[in-house]
Amino acid sequence: MTKFSFVILHYNTFTDTIECIDSIKKYISARSRDIIVVDNCSPDSSGSLLKLKYAEDDEVQVLMNSENLGFARGNNVGFKYAKERGADFIVMLNNDTLLLDNSFCYQVENEYKLSHFAVLGPMVITPTPPYDSNPGRNQLPSKGYCRRQIVRYCIYALMNWLGVDMCIRSIMCRITHKKSSTKAKEINKRVENVQLHGCFWIFSPNYIEQFDGINARTFLYHEEELLFLRLKKCGLKSVYLPTLKIYHKEDRATNSIKISNRKRQMFVYKHLILSHRILLDELSGRDCK
Repeated sequence: MTKFSFVILHYNTFTDTIECIDSIKKYISARSRDIIVVDNCSPDSSGSLLKLKYAEDDEVQVLMNSENLGFARGNNVGFKYAKERGADFIVMLNNDTLLLDNSFCYQVENEYKLSHFAVLGPMVITPTPPYDSNPGRNQLPSKGYCRRQIVRYCIYALMNWLGVDMCIRSIMCRITHKKSSTKAKEINKRVENVQLHGCFWIFSPNYIEQFDGINARTFLYHEEELLFLRLKKCGLKSVYLPTLKIYHKEDRATNSIKISNRKRQMFVYKHLILSHRILLDELSGRDCK
């Protein structure tokens, strides 16, 4: 029996995590599943509540991080644990996502037989259309683009300090929207070797054998590009499979942070700057790592 380990990174949103677990139990056979919740040191103590709730449930393991490790390192705690427990496929999913049908395992196994993918991504249904989180770009950003983004978010951070960043961003959005293409994505077509949205990744034996998780350098943002870069460097394949569908409530953990909107926005700018710097550095490297 093929074993699927579901790694759920939890931060604050207690009800979302329970609903995510319930959806896994609903659509995945108990013989095939292993559910691992990683509490990323939630300040609202919801991690302890989850540990208590599932204390008698052998199907759910709740791991407690002693500090907030961020998205990548937090997920890697669960990834390594799943790998040590002999997972064939590791599903790294946000706690605000839901499975939608019971053909999940069949579709993943069948696609792996056909393509030997390293990472698989589903169609992501969101509260509002056009449901185009996947597929992402089939190219990596250039170094020049990363440098421009670093400058851009440094300016936004300065504007945030002055209290006018949202006004400036609104003006910039109107300008760039007029210049941008309105061409819609083809979301109903299976595509290989594209970036996949980080809310839901399915890692195959091809990936698990080589790695103990995803690139651990970032705290938040641009994990998708860094994963795609790793796959390209190592000659591994990503696949977008639109017949595989999940639901994503979007940004629930980030929005749960109990700080002012201005401070939250500064937090975003800070980590976008740091992650772009890391991406720029990784684009300059050559090794498969």
